Amino acid sequence: MEFEIEIVRISDLLDFVNADGFTKMPVIPITRQRAISQVNNPSADPEDVALIIAYSAGEMFGYIGCLPDTIGSEKKVKVAWLSCWWVHPSKGGNAGTLLFLKAYQAWDGHFMITDFTPAVRNVVKASRLFTFLLHQPGARLYLRFTLAEVLPRKIPFLHNFYTFLKISDILANTALSLHRAYWKRRYKNADFCFEYMSLPNQAAREFIRASNKNLTVARSAEEISWILTYPWVTEGIAEKDEQSRKYYFTVVADVFRQYFFKIKNNGRIIALVLLTNINGHIHIPYLFADKTKMPEVVSAIVYKAIAQKAKTLTTFQPAFLNYIKKNNKPFIYARSLKKERAVAKQINPEEITNDFWQDGEGDGVFT
Repeated sequence: MEFEIEIVRISDLLDFVNADGFTKMPVIPITRQRAISQVNNPSADPEDVALIIAYSAGEMFGYIGCLPDTIGSEKKVKVAWLSCWWVHPSKGGNAGTLLFLKAYQAWDGHFMITDFTPAVRNVVKASRLFTFLLHQPGARLYLRFTLAEVLPRKIPFLHNFYTFLKISDILANTALSLHRAYWKRRYKNADFCFEYMSLPNQAAREFIRASNKNLTVARSAEEISWILTYPWVTEGIAEKDEQSRKYYFTVVADVFRQYFFKIKNNGRIIALVLLTNINGHIHIPYLFADKTKMPEVVSAIVYKAIAQKAKTLTTFQPAFLNYIKKNNKPFIYARSLKKERAVAKQINPEEITNDFWQDGEGDGVFT
């Protein structure tokens, strides 16, 4: 099948999503909030390719998204992360491979991928254009029972027993309420305090700058401000949201919150934290911390998760996980995770300056 390829650059995005034809599309390749966020990305230039779409006879058969970024602690090198990739399930044919190669070429091989599915990994591996970095270990730490949420996804037949599983979760979590209350009270008495911010202030900017030495992706205070101001997900009801019905990836969530705060000990900043809460699942996209103060940092973050009635806390932060492993904490279960990244061979290996990556790299902070 022959495809017509449309390339949408950063400078074209707002016109694209505001066009009359966009609202008439049965499937959309980007949401308005993603487009607005991309336009305001501090690492993006107007001519950067953000979206590539494959059409045939006027019908969209697939699309692939690119998120501009920079890597390198000294000399900044422009790259793009794969941010979305969809192909029509029955008509797509070879559109997926074509779009992938087009995106790679559009970015001159300066392409990176993370959080990919097994199917995406197979395509990336078959291309022989990428190097896979070592797995970064992580964990999903459970604070509440979530049988009704987890089991039907793994065993579809159990959808028939959703009500039973939900009641089981309620009973089990009620029984654990004293356990959580004990840990919450214990953390509340620990030697730390929070200072919340809508955006990084001068003290936060200086702390981030000092924490970013020798990192492959040194996320600046300006970029943190962009992330907080222009999220990709909003809070709402997916069934009532028109874009959710037309877009394959997450647009709205029942609960979506971002928290950016300082953790202080004896009046001194010991950590800056960006947390996200999506439907009760807490993530730590960015943690800038004094590694000698991990007892206070971990206690503060876990206290925050319990106070938010979180179901899980997921992190790949090595210092955080090392402390958790060595100390009793309020989690009922810990599931081991691995995060893999693929870096195009076209990128100079010397630009990959450190094995440590923040959890939010790529588009992880947005989704």
